[in-house]
Amino acid sequence: MLELEIKKIGINGEGIAYYNRKIVFVDNALPKEKVKVEVVEETDKFIKADLKEIIVKSPFRVEPKCDRFYECGGCNLMHVKYDEQLNMKRELVIEALEKYSGLNPRKFEIKKTIGMSNPFNYRNKVSAPIKDLNGCAWGMYKPNTNHLVILHDCPVQYSDLNNCLNVIVKLMDKLGFKPKSKNEGLIKYVVARQSNYTKEIQVTLVLAETKTDVTPLVLEIKNIKNVVSVYTDINKGESPDIFGNKLKKHYGEDYITDKLDKYYFNLLPNAFFQLNPSQAVVLYNEAKKAAKLSLKEKVVDCYCGVGTISIWVSNLAKEVIGIENNKEAIKSAKENAEANKIKNVNFICGDASTELDKINDMDVIIADPPRSGMRDLVYKILDKEPKRLVYVSCNPSTLAKDIKILSKKYEVRYIQPIDMFPQTSNVEAVCSLSLRK
Repeated sequence: MLELEIKKIGINGEGIAYYNRKIVFVDNALPKEKVKVEVVEETDKFIKADLKEIIVKSPFRVEPKCDRFYECGGCNLMHVKYDEQLNMKRELVIEALEKYSGLNPRKFEIKKTIGMSNPFNYRNKVSAPIKDLNGCAWGMYKPNTNHLVILHDCPVQYSDLNNCLNVIVKLMDKLGFKPKSKNEGLIKYVVARQSNYTKEIQVTLVLAETKTDVTPLVLEIKNIKNVVSVYTDINKGESPDIFGNKLKKHYGEDYITDKLDKYYFNLLPNAFFQLNPSQAVVLYNEAKKAAKLSLKEKVVDCYCGVGTISIWVSNLAKEVIGIENNKEAIKSAKENAEANKIKNVNFICGDASTELDKINDMDVIIADPPRSGMRDLVYKILDKEPKRLVYVSCNPSTLAKDIKILSKKYEVRYIQPIDMFPQTSNVEAVCSLSLRK
């Protein structure tokens, strides 16, 4: 048993301490706490330890709102006061910049994290694994295990989605539809998304095979309150990806429609859409602000998805070109632009680096890359030299690494962290960069 002082929070919400010049990761421990821990893994570079006793408690520690918090792992900061969560997320951005960017983050402004007035019940979509545990159950896998933590009322999801899943697993038991387990069973996941605007719910059953007729289950699910469509998708493999590639509608509407500010978005089950709509409005407004548009600019939106940011900035741009490599997303983006009667946006399906090479005389690039960052796109941006770059990041580490390369020609004007996922250690940030004169 070791006695340690926790120095800071890690990118996965774990407490970080040091022992014999090694970094020690302690889940659920907080900065400024003195704790007793038991070592569970040790390598040449790090130690992982389980928290056994809190000797000195953090003033920011609170009782989690979820009784499965310490098992589930879906959230990792629910035991921290919300104001302090926001401070921690800003520090995570600063630490990533110090570690990876080669820049001094105190030479430009890193603003306070923008949070939510109510940091619960914000999540509009759930992708729940299903298991037979003395009856069908939904939940979350405990981190790094295949142990399903059963949930009934997740406090970060819309309450209607919790109710919908509770009804579906009962219907599965009633009708004899088994979850997939080894070489038997059918249903792997239930995916449910609700529109914050219309309150409509779209349900997708992710199946392991195509032979079983799911009609009896579909006919029951369609009667659940607010459900307007039921799809199936087939995912036969062991991939961590939830969706396969055989989406089929069994009942109801093709899309559900959500609204962000004045814009409407039609969503298929597998379309990317921000999981926190109210904070998405904040995020997109910050991206628009950072772009500094004046109706004269040609804007390129890389990784445009279903066109949300492209549409968002279109009213202040001369022209917007959105690039995305997912065909279904581009199809939805075009339909969304048409539904919102926007004429100055065009969408291209293709790799961002390749397609950017074909575009000339752009004034502003907006990029919202995946967690892996921009990769080769940073070099294309350096070649093209747009006057301004707006980097919308969901991973401070890759943001910092990309900034290091971009700093050859660009300077950081400011970074605005935004809390898209309260109760977790995830942090989004809008980084405003300008070409050096």
